[in-house]
This record gives sequence, C-alpha cells and structure tokens, in this order.
Amino acid sequence: MLANKRRSSNAHKEDSDTKNHKSKSKLKTEEIDTDQESEIKLNLKEKDHKVKRKDSNANSKSGDFETFGLTEEVIQKLKERNINSLFEVQQKVFTPIFNGENVIAASLTGSGKTLAFILPIIEKCIKKKRFNHSNPIALVLAPTRELAIQIANEFSSLASKNSKDANYYKVGLCYGGTNLDDQKMLLRKGCDIIVGTPGRVLDMINRSEINLEDLKYGVLDEADKMLEMGFQEPIEEIYSNIYKVRKSLQVCLFSATIHKWVLETAKKIMNNQEHTFINLVKNLEGRCAVGVEHLAVNCIKSEKITTIADLSK
Repeated sequence: MLANKRRSSNAHKEDSDTKNHKSKSKLKTEEIDTDQESEIKLNLKEKDHKVKRKDSNANSKSGDFETFGLTEEVIQKLKERNINSLFEVQQKVFTPIFNGENVIAASLTGSGKTLAFILPIIEKCIKKKRFNHSNPIALVLAPTRELAIQIANEFSSLASKNSKDANYYKVGLCYGGTNLDDQKMLLRKGCDIIVGTPGRVLDMINRSEINLEDLKYGVLDEADKMLEMGFQEPIEEIYSNIYKVRKSLQVCLFSATIHKWVLETAKKIMNNQEHTFINLVKNLEGRCAVGVEHLAVNCIKSEKITTIADLSK
C-alpha cells in the first residue's frame, strides 16, 4: 500500500547552509544567496578586487514588447511562437545589456535566460546596423552541444530570411563530436553570431577559423555548469585571445547559482570592469528548475519498487 503523499514546495524550507546569510561587501550589490557565501565575502575584500557592482533593484517593468522598444519584425516572430510578453529575467536584464553594461544574472534554469540575452543583443545590432555577415559580433558559450543547438535555434528563429532586411543575420554552431571540416566551412562563409562549447570554440580560435576583431558581445550561459564540468581553463584562454585583439568587450554571464568560482571567472573575463548584478534566485529556497515539482512519498524499504511503479503510471 502507498503511504500518504506529501508535497514539499521549493519555498517551504530553506537550505540550512544558506539561511540568514547576507553579503557585507562595501560594493553596492544585492544579497548573494549561496552555499559559498563566506568564501565570496573574503573574495570581495581582496585588495586587488576593483570590480564595482551595481544593484538592479528597480521594480519589474511591464513585460509588453513596446515597453522595451522591440522592432516590429522581432515582435512578429515572437508572437508567431505564442510569446506575447517578456518573463522577469528578460525584463530585468534587457536595459542593462542594451545600454552596453556587463551583466551577471542569477536565474533558475527554465526561467527564460536564453531570450534574456538574445533580445537586447540583436535589437542593439539591428538598430546600430552592426551585422556584417562576415566576422562574428557575438560569441555565446554553453556547457553542452544540446544547449548550444537550442541557443542557436533561438537566435535563428528571430532572424529574417531576406539578406536585405535589417534583422538578417547568420548563426554558426561550433561544438565537438561532429565533423570539424563542416564547421570550418560554415565559419569561413561568415557568421554574425557564433554559439558553441568552450573546447571546440578554443580549437577553432587556435586554428584561426574564428576572427575576433569585430567581436562586441561575449555570453556565458549556464556558467556554473561549465565551470563544474572543467571548462574554466578553456574559457579563460578564449577570453585571453579576445583581449589580444579587442580592447573592450561587453560580457554577459548567466548562472543558476552564484559561487565563488563563478565570480572569480567573471572577474577575469570582464577584465575587472564594472558590472551589473541581477539576482533572481536569492529568495528561492529550493533552487530546482522552473516547472519542476518535488514529490516525497513515505514508504517502507520493501515497498520502494512497487511505489515507484505506481507513481510512474
């Protein structure tokens, strides 16, 4: 027999290792809710830490497209996908990214982070006529090929098919496990946006297949996952190569959690420049992905198999 089911909401219980902690840095910043809080405090007090962090405490704006001045072509393509307003993270980061600020954003997986950086980047490029269809304007790094493909598809979904339109741009995918020559040919044809995994992107840079001279935007999506997977060294090497040919770069880093090593990497790839910190997870106690619900069932050990079988029906 199944025991009584009880649901535990993500908001019912705080993780004990994050309860009642607040960042005491003199830098202006929102509270950082993380299991590495004490380490972050020490990091922020380093004498050579010159990064300034600005709060993003403004109340949520209307999610209407017109509020953010999206072009009609982009609005139409969003509405064709039944997207009629912007989610919270998209609202919060749009103006800072559009205005050229470096951004670190903490937001749960599934909260709409991909469009959060895509929309302000393509809107700025459309309005400034930055797409040259030759060298990349933006480089987006992701931890897995699946996410890289998803991001590339999101970019492509908002692009015009007519090369004469202002919102026409080309997207290139660059990840391991596939034919290297095919990706070389794609890059040589010219790409406005390159999306890829750190290892393959670094390989292409070392082979001189990616021209970094016109790069204006660098994005790290799911940064915490990339660092957990051991991509810190290739990421830092990629940005080291970028700064050899670019004096400045607008960097946007998105993460579901904010740890010391995430901030350390952000500091390096932003060249210690000022950034805006937007934390949308500080009051979310469960930290599971959006749309995921936890279910706890009490049962004796001998009934576990049958319980799981009943739940899966």
